[in-house]
Amino acid sequence: MRTIARAKAGFYPTPEPVTHAIAKLIHNPAHHPGRLCDPCCGVGQPARTLAQSLGLLSFGIELDKERFQASKLILNHTLRSDAFATAIQKHSMSMVFLNPPYDDVGKRQRSEPAWLRLLTPALQPGGILVFIIPEPRVTKEIRRYLATHYRQVTFYRFPHPEYLAFRQVVLFGVKAASPSHDRRRLDALVAEEIEYRSLEGSLTPLYAIPPQVIAGPIEFRSHWVSPEDQFAEASKYGIWQDPRIHDALHFPVTGPCTPLMPLRKGHLARMIAAGMLNNQTIATGSSRWIIKGFTDKTTKQLPPEQEEYDIQRGRETRTVTRVIEMFVPQIQAWDITEGLTYGQHVIVNCVDHRGDVAPETP
Repeated sequence: MRTIARAKAGFYPTPEPVTHAIAKLIHNPAHHPGRLCDPCCGVGQPARTLAQSLGLLSFGIELDKERFQASKLILNHTLRSDAFATAIQKHSMSMVFLNPPYDDVGKRQRSEPAWLRLLTPALQPGGILVFIIPEPRVTKEIRRYLATHYRQVTFYRFPHPEYLAFRQVVLFGVKAASPSHDRRRLDALVAEEIEYRSLEGSLTPLYAIPPQVIAGPIEFRSHWVSPEDQFAEASKYGIWQDPRIHDALHFPVTGPCTPLMPLRKGHLARMIAAGMLNNQTIATGSSRWIIKGFTDKTTKQLPPEQEEYDIQRGRETRTVTRVIEMFVPQIQAWDITEGLTYGQHVIVNCVDHRGDVAPETP
């Protein structure tokens, strides 16, 4: 999907029972301060629920205008932006809650790996990832990335009946201090069969919020500009507000004028082609005519010419025939004077009686 389409479609809000089940698996026993980031926060309900349960500040990103306005009221910090055009400080988040739009990025490539790669740098070492995607999208690519950058990775299925709608699953992981480069271990982890757990029933905490790495304000800003803001900015400060542009493009109407020199055929053809004689009404005394101009493209064959060429055996005479193209203006007029001549049709063109193009002079 394109950026705007992503804001409208592909939006599947996290069901409330799933949010509460996720909250049971994560706790903050030491009451560490921290931040939770939801880059597709929608109206903000899941991010608020989890942030309040864990004692974290909530950071949300939402592209849709109406959903952004709703999330802005209940989250601590919210940006109306495309997450891929947002700067989030590295290692600034204690937890990332990621439920991205289910779409593709072209060339038959899904967007889920792109979202995972985008948000992982924002998560601090020891930070907790909660990643919600359809079960068929848990590909080897995603599993390898999780095995490289995360530890304690677990997989949960949505509870019934929520699972039946889109077959969604929740992936948990703890951000590693450094990526793993053990190829054999990674291959073994990817090759293992996934053991999905259930979010139903009694759940006990498996993950704890780590101590905060970065205290104080962080970088959390957007490079994206909404179309509405772009239009307002252009209307107020754009090039059309420059008086020099108006002077260059707007000409005062001075009325009819007499050319200093008689018009040649080329001038007349260009005026007609530009539409200056289309459906114009002229009056001479009591007579009124409506005129319309046409420009026809024609060809003219010039007299043959003899030319001599140097060849290996000497000189050779060749006959050269040339054809030139030209535009022939034509004016048609209809008499619209009330009376006997009403409807009279007159054609004025620039060819003589033999069909040759008339001389350039009027």
